Amino acid sequence: MSPTAKTVEPSPSSPEEKAPAKEAPKKKKAPKKKKEPKEPKKKDPSRRDKALAAVDSARKDMDGLGDIKLANDTYTPSVMYRLPTGVLSLDIALRGGIPSCSITEFVGMESSGKTYLANLTAYMQQCIYGKKCNIFVGSTEGNYDKGFGRMAGLIIPYSIKEIELTQRNLKRLDKPALTKEEIAELKKELGLFIDVEAESGEAFFDGILDLLHSDAFNIGIVDSIGNIDTADELDKKLSKAKKVGEIALLVRRLVGRATGILRASENMSTMIFINQYRFKIGTQAKSDTGLLSHSGGKSLEHAKRLSIFFRNGKKYKPKDATRPTHKDVHWQVLKGKGGVHEGISGTFRFDFSFGIDVWRDTLEQASRQGVIDSAGGGNYSYDSAIRDELFKWKGQDTVLEFLRDPDNGDIMWEIRDRCYEEAGINAEYERTLGS
Repeated sequence: MSPTAKTVEPSPSSPEEKAPAKEAPKKKKAPKKKKEPKEPKKKDPSRRDKALAAVDSARKDMDGLGDIKLANDTYTPSVMYRLPTGVLSLDIALRGGIPSCSITEFVGMESSGKTYLANLTAYMQQCIYGKKCNIFVGSTEGNYDKGFGRMAGLIIPYSIKEIELTQRNLKRLDKPALTKEEIAELKKELGLFIDVEAESGEAFFDGILDLLHSDAFNIGIVDSIGNIDTADELDKKLSKAKKVGEIALLVRRLVGRATGILRASENMSTMIFINQYRFKIGTQAKSDTGLLSHSGGKSLEHAKRLSIFFRNGKKYKPKDATRPTHKDVHWQVLKGKGGVHEGISGTFRFDFSFGIDVWRDTLEQASRQGVIDSAGGGNYSYDSAIRDELFKWKGQDTVLEFLRDPDNGDIMWEIRDRCYEEAGINAEYERTLGS
């Protein structure tokens, strides 16, 4: 019999033989969140930004009545442009003349040349601008003296009535009547010359402010502040006038408004205020301005850009003369801005027959600067570029005779320009007299 088959139990498989275990599915990584851009940190405004913002805010608050500008958007015409007075030594000291777009005060003792110098300054504007020159004068001391203005060179037309009156006076004095040529000379005009007249200070100053607002005038002159009454004073009896401080308040309002108008002038308009110093009661000083007083209180003190004080000096009488022929006038800057400082001073000669001796002053200043050669022994020489000629003179009187000749006016201007150049002063202007 065949052996009985044994049922063999399957032996447990070894670990190597076990079926591979299913791997657990890998977890999917969550997508990375996109980083949102960080907001930049707000920086505190700089001091400059704060300042500019304040400028914009302030400009809006001014509501068109003013402006605030950066320095590189502005310029100071009172420094850049000057109006020559015609007295060369004074102009050199003032770095070209009185400042434009501002108020200048000529102040001093009675009959010390203040009005003449203001007229001479206006005449220089006529020389420079010709027919384009417009001038106004507000005279509170009576009608404007045209004859005195013409003495300084101003071209001012006489009215028909004035010419007729002159003819009658000549006839009464048994003198020859005016010729046609002389009448034509009296009628001659150059640009506009306006005379401002008014009874009250309010009306007078309103008229001046209206003229300034036009920005059509080169120069305006007020002669003088010391003779103005308010409307309130005019309506009262003398025993009840006047209110203390009324004039000072009126002048303060005028100069405050005038300063703003002049500052914005595109025509370089300029004003000259003529004022008088008087001795304070109980003093006898002749030169110390601390013992003197002037009209208008302190109204002009802060508004004016330049103040020049004038006082009379020695009078000169030749041996064969019955009265003095000329005098010295001493000037001193009491207040100056824009390159001019208080304290500078000088002297010019005032001749009683024709006014300030600008020819003598030019000769003396040009000699000091070496523009006119004064080698000594009374010998003078000048090498003119515009004439292409070397002029030589013997004696001061000979030079003055040459300079006073109207036909040599171009030499006077050339000497002036050279003195400006030697002093480092810009003198860019055209002389258009007669055009």
